[in-house]
Amino acid sequence: MSGLGSLYQYVGIVLSVLLLLWIPSINAWTSYSHQVVARHDLRETSASCLQDFVDQLGSVRHCEIGSTKYGRGLVATKDLEPGETILRIPLSATIQIDASQNGDDMKLDDSWAAALANKLMERLQSGSCPYVDSLPPPPPTPARGDWSTQALEALEDSDFLQEIEQAIRWRNRQCERYVMGRLCLDEDSSSATQKNPQLFMEALDLVSSRTIRCGDKFMLVPFLDMANHASQDQGGGYYQLEYSPSLQDVTIALKAGNRGVQAGNEVFLDYGDRRNEEWLIYYGFLPDRNTAECVTLPESQQRITWSNVHMLDDLYRAECRVLLNKGDTTLTDDIRSLKHIEALEERDSHFELALKYRISRKSLLSAAGGTKSSSALFSSFFEEGGQNVAGSSTEQE
Repeated sequence: MSGLGSLYQYVGIVLSVLLLLWIPSINAWTSYSHQVVARHDLRETSASCLQDFVDQLGSVRHCEIGSTKYGRGLVATKDLEPGETILRIPLSATIQIDASQNGDDMKLDDSWAAALANKLMERLQSGSCPYVDSLPPPPPTPARGDWSTQALEALEDSDFLQEIEQAIRWRNRQCERYVMGRLCLDEDSSSATQKNPQLFMEALDLVSSRTIRCGDKFMLVPFLDMANHASQDQGGGYYQLEYSPSLQDVTIALKAGNRGVQAGNEVFLDYGDRRNEEWLIYYGFLPDRNTAECVTLPESQQRITWSNVHMLDDLYRAECRVLLNKGDTTLTDDIRSLKHIEALEERDSHFELALKYRISRKSLLSAAGGTKSSSALFSSFFEEGGQNVAGSSTEQE
């Protein structure tokens, strides 16, 4: 843990120096912080304004912003068949970066994210904007330094801790490049962002959790990015580019998943396949059921997934059991601890996430290792219907 502690300290020192060098940014950041509080108090008003905004664009909309079990989300206003258009937003209304038009540098080190964050900052600083006014604060993640030492240690995964360190370095590197004016940006948009390094980091984190990609285009899409996550096999929808003759514009359309959506039910979007580590680093949550979960065995470097647990050689199964036995607690212990924590009125949500990460990892290793519970674990994971929707949220209250 000393490495992460030193890294957090380094990031803090860098940001402190930058704030001293750019004093005007302090006032701007204070103003933005007040705006965040005000937006939280006026969430219903901002949601209504955003709906009016997309309607004025001529958008197709068969959903509305509403309260869901995951916080805010999109709720269907009519019965929708599989593949039916739920929402259609003109590309002209999005905030976007086209990496193909900015050279190879834009694709290196994911610098498109910094460039898109720069554009989002311009909207934040320009005053009232229905889309910006509706944005929540960035999700709390370990890469932002939001997790306690206890929660990080509870992960019990040194490789994951190294990934978190790399993510922290990446955030800091983007900020340094941005402050030094080394981003690939339009000439008329580079000056304002150099005054607000801390605001830039907030924008970068929002971009990391809300961006939609279509080819070389990286976009923030008003309204559509309010949809919470569910995988396709659990009814999550998908998006695609479509030309609208009536709008004479290319649009991005949200389509209903293979189950359709009943009026009054939540509309979900499949964010794509990601490892549990990526969900926590960039989104701050874990899907209840992640078919893309992966554990890499330290000795053989064999990747263990739910799709190959029944096809492993005995050597790999043995390595899974060895890795399981290295922990201080068993899978049963962790499940018991999680149930105890979930029964508490006040609990550390990050420590709870760390426990869920541990349980998910051990469940996969147990299934792959051929333990007594492996068949039950496999059957439970792939049970028909996925009644526990894997959806979670970047829109949590």
